[in-house]
Amino acid sequence: MRITLDMKIYKYVTMTLGVVLLSCSGDNVFILPPQHWQDIEIVVEPRPAPVRAGSTEFLVRATAKDGRAAHDLIISLRMDDATPWRQAIQDGQTGVYRRGLAVKAGQESLFVQLRRKGQEDVLTFPLHVNQ
Repeated sequence: MRITLDMKIYKYVTMTLGVVLLSCSGDNVFILPPQHWQDIEIVVEPRPAPVRAGSTEFLVRATAKDGRAAHDLIISLRMDDATPWRQAIQDGQTGVYRRGLAVKAGQESLFVQLRRKGQEDVLTFPLHVNQ
């Protein structure tokens, strides 16, 4: 009987904690519209969000069509043609890549360079940088 009661309490505590965490996220979660390259969906999440002038971390999630993490990529980012590419750091084999960049007011795009098995392409993600 005690195990059943403890499991019920655990279930309600877990559900309540989940609701609290979701409600605390507020407007801080912002994901740029996903794009596709080969069989991979690319999703970019800037932090802080919405994007403002200053230092911004970009999380790039790469997911194959079958739902597996695309961890065999080399991903680089830049804000404009005048700055060099900055390689993102892979977060294990989770398909998540991270890179911090300096963002200037008025910039309208994030460029994501994807490389895999000798193939390369650049995706352009629209940004609206707040002052």
